[in-house]
Amino acid sequence: MAGPVALCTRTGPGLSSNCDMHRRILASTVTLNNLTTQELLKHAEDMMREDQEFLKDFNAAVDQLLKKKEEFQAEHPPFGRYS
Repeated sequence: MAGPVALCTRTGPGLSSNCDMHRRILASTVTLNNLTTQELLKHAEDMMREDQEFLKDFNAAVDQLLKKKEEFQAEHPPFGRYS
């Protein structure tokens, strides 16, 4: 078996959150290794439920932005060479 893999080899501004994400993934993986199949299934279902809730909120925000864009364009017709 190969030795440990360095997850964060780059340094610099803006990379710390990426390293934090890798630490969380690694911690989650270590924790999940000790679970039964039923516990893993429940964990996967919980993650899918969280993803569905996130996507519902995300799609609602996109719909709201598109509505605002349409309202803005109706109030501000194009001008210049594009009209």
